[in-house]
Amino acid sequence: KEAEGDLPETLDEWKRHIRSCYENALDSRRKFELQWAVNFAYYQGYQNLLFDQKTGILRIPNEIRMPLVVNRIGSFIDTRHAKLTKNHPLARVIPDSTEPEDRFAAKYTDQALQHLWRKIGMDTEYDKLAKQMLIFGTNIMKTVWDSKAGDIMTRMKTEDDMLHLDENEGIANERIFEGEVASTQASPFSFLPGNDLVSSMKNQPYVIELINMSLLEWEDMYPHLRGKLKKQDADTVYSPYEKVVNRLGATLFSSASRGDKDYSSSLNQVVRGIAYWMKGNSQYENGIVAIQVQDQIAMIGEFPNDYGLNVYPYVRFVEYDDGIHFWGQATLERLIPIQREYNKLRQHVGRNASLMAKGKWMVPKGAQILK
Repeated sequence: KEAEGDLPETLDEWKRHIRSCYENALDSRRKFELQWAVNFAYYQGYQNLLFDQKTGILRIPNEIRMPLVVNRIGSFIDTRHAKLTKNHPLARVIPDSTEPEDRFAAKYTDQALQHLWRKIGMDTEYDKLAKQMLIFGTNIMKTVWDSKAGDIMTRMKTEDDMLHLDENEGIANERIFEGEVASTQASPFSFLPGNDLVSSMKNQPYVIELINMSLLEWEDMYPHLRGKLKKQDADTVYSPYEKVVNRLGATLFSSASRGDKDYSSSLNQVVRGIAYWMKGNSQYENGIVAIQVQDQIAMIGEFPNDYGLNVYPYVRFVEYDDGIHFWGQATLERLIPIQREYNKLRQHVGRNASLMAKGKWMVPKGAQILK
């Protein structure tokens, strides 16, 4: 802490502050979630949707015969995605000067960077990032140091310079991860900006990432949380439109159960954590990063690294940036009215073909209108 201010000081105050920031940012994001769910439904081919304004529920009508859908939007997104990912970006290291020392340093660092790019699977992450950006309009890339990744070393376990013995009275060993840079994409459903009217990432007062892990993973990562976390129902973890998107991954869009709800364990029980990042200010010059899981603070401290001009370890990717809003608009959203009219026309053609007295469609010669 550097100066006096109204920001929290104690753990209890931080708990309330983080929870308040999370709820405010989540409420502000809800107006965008409906459009994201509609975009994803149209991409998947579920284009006959009903929206109940009273309940806010998005569903497919229960009809014996579903109207014909010709999914041109899905083909458009897949083609656009193929063009974007045809030539993957390559990270390169450029020397600061023409001095031999700088040139050789840049050459070997460039080789190490290319090896790291392949090792952490950046091509796969880039493909997922591009696809979600085209569907939702915005996506996030996170780059941090993962202390649980990389090669594993084994060393003798010590405490206060004293060796530990195992059950067989031999010298106990412990595994240590060397760590690795981790770059992963985060969907817009797992990210909350502090102010959605601020378009740039670096100017956000704070950002929040929503992390879903099993109860066992949380306790393994933060041993002091053992016995303090409660099992969560999946319905309380995801927002209403998040659940719609999750269900759209099934073969049929239905309200079928996801399995035996009575069976749950610390391995398959999803628990949501809040990763809170607040950039440096007059009260906390080096910024604050905290992880809150339910009503417990898993960790809190200063920024572990300097993330340069971007301030946060997150990069925002948008298809179209209007310079006003954090969440960008997708081209898919603009194509939805055209897709509706196209479906309506194809439905009329199909219905006309099935009638006993079939009407004629008069098309001027040379109009170049396909059937």
